[in-house]
Amino acid sequence: MPADQRVPDGRPAAWPHDDPSRPGWTFDGWFDGDVAWDFTRPVTGDVTLTARWGRWSSGPERGPWKGGTDV
Repeated sequence: MPADQRVPDGRPAAWPHDDPSRPGWTFDGWFDGDVAWDFTRPVTGDVTLTARWGRWSSGPERGPWKGGTDV
């Protein structure tokens, strides 16, 4: 899990050096709620990002499964 960041008000957060991994899953990105986080966006308050992964249950016709870990 990436370390917490302290970001000066109005500055963007840094992208964690390494994307997290989970066996059998594909990393989909960092999210603030249901919205993908834009690391060029200025931070103006407390933010908790969630790493999300996706995979197909047994094929695209069955739909994706999702997981996440708060950081």
